[in-house]
Amino acid sequence: MKKDKKISKKDNTLAMSIMVEQQPTVENTILPIDEDTSFDIIYDIYDGDKSQLYIKLQEKTALAPFFYNRSYNLEELHNLHKLFKICDSIEEVKEELKKYFDSKVIKLEYSKNKESVLMKIDVTLGVTKYTVDLELYKEMIPISQKDSTLMTLYGRQKAQLSALKDILELIDKEKNTNKDACKAILDIIKKKDIPGLELH
Repeated sequence: MKKDKKISKKDNTLAMSIMVEQQPTVENTILPIDEDTSFDIIYDIYDGDKSQLYIKLQEKTALAPFFYNRSYNLEELHNLHKLFKICDSIEEVKEELKKYFDSKVIKLEYSKNKESVLMKIDVTLGVTKYTVDLELYKEMIPISQKDSTLMTLYGRQKAQLSALKDILELIDKEKNTNKDACKAILDIIKKKDIPGLELH
């Protein structure tokens, strides 16, 4: 008799990326990573063989074909840093994480190649300051979601193109009033080389 194939941690975490978002207990917050990009951060407990804390970062400022995520069980968190050893359950870890978000002691930082994002928790225990890094890995969206994502992206691009055309019409009307400002705006748009937007 064949043994059931064990599901890899990566496959299990990918399954969580879909299920956890739909849980009524899911927490959601927003953090910037730089001046141009911010992320929706969702996190919750996933109950499987072992209860795990699941964290997902989805770019808020653009529709990306990828996200960053990671899951941790209690033992992994205890081994990661003594900060988590004060927690006796994964539920307590989730409560502490919410406090850190509310206290604004968490920052986001890209790895060098942007294949991961560090969620950096800066805390003080007693008189000692610690930085705890939770590394979340880049994951492409599942094939089953690609069609709807592409259609959403298409709709957004059409709307943005329409808005740019409205801006160009306004510039054309105002070009005699403020030539320098209109020229500066046109130069910026020309540099972007946007398909479907022909500039003369």
